[in-house]
Amino acid sequence: MSSSPIIELIREKLDIVEIVREYVPSLKRAGRNYKANCPFHNEKTPSFTVNPDKQIFFCFGCSTGGDVFKFVMDIEGLSFPEAARKLAQKAGVEFGEERSHVLTPEDKERLDLKKVLTAAAAFYHKTLFSEAGEKARLYLGERRLSKATVEKFELGWAPAGGKALMDELKKAGWSRDLALKAGLITEREGGLVADTFRGRIMFPIRNQSGDTIAFGGRVLDPEGIPKYLNSPETVLFSKRRTLYGLHEALPNIRKSGRLLLLEGYMDVIGAHQHGVDWAVAPLGTALTAEHAGLIGRYAKDTVVMFDDDRAGINASVRAAEIFMEAGLYVRLGNLGNGQDPDEYLNDHGREEFEKKLAEAADPLAFRMNLFMKDRKAPPTSQEKAQAIAVLLETVAKQPDEILKSEWVKSLSNRFGV
Repeated sequence: MSSSPIIELIREKLDIVEIVREYVPSLKRAGRNYKANCPFHNEKTPSFTVNPDKQIFFCFGCSTGGDVFKFVMDIEGLSFPEAARKLAQKAGVEFGEERSHVLTPEDKERLDLKKVLTAAAAFYHKTLFSEAGEKARLYLGERRLSKATVEKFELGWAPAGGKALMDELKKAGWSRDLALKAGLITEREGGLVADTFRGRIMFPIRNQSGDTIAFGGRVLDPEGIPKYLNSPETVLFSKRRTLYGLHEALPNIRKSGRLLLLEGYMDVIGAHQHGVDWAVAPLGTALTAEHAGLIGRYAKDTVVMFDDDRAGINASVRAAEIFMEAGLYVRLGNLGNGQDPDEYLNDHGREEFEKKLAEAADPLAFRMNLFMKDRKAPPTSQEKAQAIAVLLETVAKQPDEILKSEWVKSLSNRFGV
């Protein structure tokens, strides 16, 4: 790792324990060191340690380790210069135009990828407000998004033609190879390339620091498939580790300690427009252990509210199990009228939506409520037995023995057995 007077000054002024605790609140003293579940891989027994004397971290489970700069690089996906600049601000050190650290090829590539993705976001956003983006603007208007919201999330339009973005990037001096690595263009048979996104409303995907690292695109053509398309995996972007809207939501999440997990782009954007600005969403994929670990760094109170249909309810239950396996507490919410969250907010407003959030239940109560919902007669003994067998699967996945015991009592009282 690089060393220079400025870098050494930053090291002297910062305590790695305090920096790590900002991302891993569960970090606790264990003898001379500090210990927690590793933020870089899923585990039930803590193997991640921080040594305050040596100012280093190490995980005995996944073997990752290093100093405070390496920790911030890994946790936020930053190059060394970006991590150094971020830490300099925390230390109150003037970073200036420090150039003593020579960029590695990997550092340079990461920085260039972020720059070309930022250029692409600007192109898509500009195109949305051109003649070519008229249909997209009408669609966003139908979804009742304000211009301020469109600007905040830098929504855009990818023209239906095959190489509009590629031509724009070429004019700006970006190489075809870099655009390929960023997932902005796709190579076809015979070496021909075309824009990855065509005829789609564009949603820039940002990391915690606000850098554009990927895109999501929604097709407008009813015959177009898939309905939603995400960028391919790159050195900057992994769907399993990324939550849409996290950068925009972080200030409120850090302040309030609460996080709302919704299903998609439009739900998150609609929630933020109505002031529910602690909402995020996974990227068209099921919640992962990596997502749960990321959420656990920031939020103490997490509510999952996926779409109010069978698929959304089942996904909510699976998400709750992942949270439990990660040792985290979560509540599940349900609107109960078939609407998606953004539709509900548009029709009923924030106050009514917040009431629904307040009614969110723990995973067992949520599943019991589903079983009892709309029943006109008490369940038969056989129905009770079948339901309890299913519900005990949720109880069995709860690692907290005290809570597990309370859940068994709740199950017994609710079913009268």
